[in-house]
Amino acid sequence: MGAAREKVRVAKALSALPHLGGALQRGEISYAKVRALTRVATSDNEVRLLELAYHATAQQVECVARAWRRCDRLEEARETQRQGLTRSVTAYVDG
Repeated sequence: MGAAREKVRVAKALSALPHLGGALQRGEISYAKVRALTRVATSDNEVRLLELAYHATAQQVECVARAWRRCDRLEEARETQRQGLTRSVTAYVDG
């Protein structure tokens, strides 16, 4: 079941990532690389990640994707903390 879910996740992600999908369809990069990259790819960074996939092994691409996700999670945590620090409450007495 896990492998099937992963294939569905990749297929859905590829609908928004035409460069990765095209490279996979043409056989230029492997499914293992695409699977790793779809975890972190967006329309903004897709081309840059595709260049990485052309020049790196599947293991190297997996390591980069894992590190990228870790950085994204840390940035989200920092942003959540920043939002918490800027919150305030204003109260007033209504006559």
